[in-house]
Amino acid sequence: WVWLTATLIAIAMQRGELTGIDSPAMTFFPAYRVAPDPRRERMTLRHLLTMTAGIRWDETTAGYSDPRNSCAGMEGSADWVQFVLDQPTAEEPGQRFVYNSGATQLLSEVLRKATGRHADEYAAEVLFRPLGITSQFWKKTPTGHPDTEGGLYLTAGDLAKVGFLYLRDGIWEGRRILP
Repeated sequence: WVWLTATLIAIAMQRGELTGIDSPAMTFFPAYRVAPDPRRERMTLRHLLTMTAGIRWDETTAGYSDPRNSCAGMEGSADWVQFVLDQPTAEEPGQRFVYNSGATQLLSEVLRKATGRHADEYAAEVLFRPLGITSQFWKKTPTGHPDTEGGLYLTAGDLAKVGFLYLRDGIWEGRRILP
């Protein structure tokens, strides 16, 4: 569901709740312990959005139920955001695309810090309500955050509404929803 988290980030920027995608990402995690690494300090929201964060991550090893898979490891941890932040920096941010579901969880925390609401609450207000989507289910992580890496359930019709919104350049019934 990285597309949805990216959509919510774009809406937050449109509303002035986030300053821009080139903002340093680590400023959103002051309550978390993170091993010092100057490369990590250069990681921006753009790097998280494009999955070029430089974080060591492997979602190709084994299956998603195997703890050697980084996503499975994250899902088996007590705090998903901390799990992602605990992963070492493998390279300079921006150098290489690595599919990273953990980056989406980090973006969820960025959204919470910027808007004061969890992604599920924010999505309900700024995206789902304007589209007339009233029934959705979002799994929660052990710390109560919404599972933004793959835990949202929508009906096919409601998902089609989101697709239609994109086809119409972010406009729904004459109202701009997406920038």
